[in-house]
Order: sequence, then C-alpha cells, then structure tokens
Amino acid sequence: AVTEVEKYTNASAALSGKGSSYGHSWKLTSAAEVLRFDGILFHDGVLGGSDGALYRRWDKRCITFSKEICSSMTLSRYAELKRHLKLCVNGLAPSRGERNYNPAYKYDLIYK
Repeated sequence: AVTEVEKYTNASAALSGKGSSYGHSWKLTSAAEVLRFDGILFHDGVLGGSDGALYRRWDKRCITFSKEICSSMTLSRYAELKRHLKLCVNGLAPSRGERNYNPAYKYDLIYK
C-alpha cells in the first residue's frame, strides 16, 4: 500500500516537472526510502549534528564522514527528496486569505 507521504512526495515532484523532460528524471520514492531519509537526520543528530553541513556526512575526506549515511542513500538523492518531500498537496489547500485557510496545513498529516 502506498503511504500518504509517498503519494504527496511523488505528486510534488510530478507537479514541479520532474520526470517530464530530458534531464529531469524522477525515481518514485517509497516508504522505505522516506524512512532512510528520516534516519539520516536522526543518525546525524546522534553523531552530534553537522552544524548545518549535513553534506559532510557523505564526504570521505571529512572527519564527520558517516559510512552508514553514505551507504544508505546518495547525497544527490537525499537532496532530491529534501526538495520534494511533502505531507500534503500544496495546490489543493486554501491559500492565505481564502476561506478555511490553515497556516499549519502542511503538517496536518502528522496530527490526523
């Protein structure tokens, strides 16, 4: 079964034009991949945080390199998911000033 996060993330990528033309391919994400994405953030925190430079966890020349993070996902895929990871479909929610607008709508999925 497809999770809501998978559905919304893949929809976000499609709406942004990923996968529609040359050089803009999008590999559909899965719940397992989203879990690895979250795990990277947790693992970085357990290691003491990277002070805003998480990309160093993929740099084998850097003292903060993490074999676990590097082997779980490529840096480029991490960046793609970070760009498109969604908990909703932005275009379907009422905009500011419209009836039923909720400023926290992007996080509704967490609390429902």
